Amino acid sequence: MKIDANWAFADVQKNAKFKWDFLPIPGKDGQRVPLITDYIGMAQNTKHPKEAMEFIKFLTYSKDGWLERINNIETPIVTMPLLNDREVWDAYLQTTFTAPGLKDIIAGIPNGFVDG
Repeated sequence: MKIDANWAFADVQKNAKFKWDFLPIPGKDGQRVPLITDYIGMAQNTKHPKEAMEFIKFLTYSKDGWLERINNIETPIVTMPLLNDREVWDAYLQTTFTAPGLKDIIAGIPNGFVDG
């Protein structure tokens, strides 16, 4: 058994010596998806605030940014999409390093809990 998170998908896909899947954490009322947030920001004194904001948007909530990251830039991508867009999630799920159980995880996101 290995407990890890989605940022380890590429390593597990490449190096695991066992059949693996990705499952939510069990709880007394059934399985729930732990949600772990990261933060991104820009320095107050940046010389290029508009460009910095465009880059932040690209990394976080831009559909075009996510599709570009998934398909061309981050191979493998080490985070899950942050927006509710079918095309983005379909592209993410078609990557070679995601696990079959991820579809169940995604369906459980609305009932997830913040894991500190």
